[in-house]
Amino acid sequence: MKHEVTARAFCSMCPAFSRTCRAAARSLVILILTSMQEFPGTGSAQVPRLISLDSTGTLMRVRRPIGDLYANALHRVRPDVQVSAAEMTRVFPAIFSRQSSLSPSFGAGGCGCREWWRAVVEGTMGGAGIAVSDLGESFEAVFDDLYGHVFCGQEAWELLPRTVRSLESLREWCAANDCRLGVMSNMDDRLSVILQNLGILDKFDFVLTSYEARAEKPSAIIFTKALEVAGLAPTSHALHCGDSYKRDLIGATSVNWMAVLVDEAVDKAERLDMIKDVSGDHVLNMPSPGAWRVPHIGHIEGLLSG
Repeated sequence: MKHEVTARAFCSMCPAFSRTCRAAARSLVILILTSMQEFPGTGSAQVPRLISLDSTGTLMRVRRPIGDLYANALHRVRPDVQVSAAEMTRVFPAIFSRQSSLSPSFGAGGCGCREWWRAVVEGTMGGAGIAVSDLGESFEAVFDDLYGHVFCGQEAWELLPRTVRSLESLREWCAANDCRLGVMSNMDDRLSVILQNLGILDKFDFVLTSYEARAEKPSAIIFTKALEVAGLAPTSHALHCGDSYKRDLIGATSVNWMAVLVDEAVDKAERLDMIKDVSGDHVLNMPSPGAWRVPHIGHIEGLLSG
């Protein structure tokens, strides 16, 4: 009934339409509105067949500043070399962003993620005044430590406080509702190893990285790939949760997935009836197909269960 009222209101704004055109337009509006997904807990009968979660900022976080981790690795191999950890932390975002532009998805289809990260480490140390050429073979030892050890486990990563308990609850909900639970993240191919070393890999049916998909959120490609990896039809109802407005919220809602945005600035779950599309050249306000903002992933099951 509410869709019929909305459709009539829309068509009343178009008096130039013929009666036939207005009827057709009304039917189209109703079709669009009824196809938009909402959370089951808000009255919709649609239950997601897939729930995907982002990794960094949603499940886990970097334990210490990047510069500290780089400096510690350098000190283990070359204690005689002095470098500012704070300066490496400062220059890292720009180096990372530049490398992402040069070779998207961590070098997928190109140099590969190991060489991709080598360029980032070289650039970060160089930006802090350390010439990699002066380190000689020592740099290889430092890089091997960072790439193969530090950033594969608990020296660099830690779980967010509510991750384990929330995943246990979500796992139970998914088992009871024929739903897949996966990770979908803009990360390289070490993510499964990281999740294993953090003790949560077994909570998921699959892990999909942008490196494997050769596409980064908010691209529709990686969302479509997630359904494929989960063994579901392209039209299956799905929900994605992450901490980035553009990559996670806009990415999910743009392909008509339900979305949950993790935002520590809020203290309770709140419905997002309108969202700002920041993916293009202009910021557009548009209706949400089913989106919420929550302080942590522990709220997801409550939204699903109503």
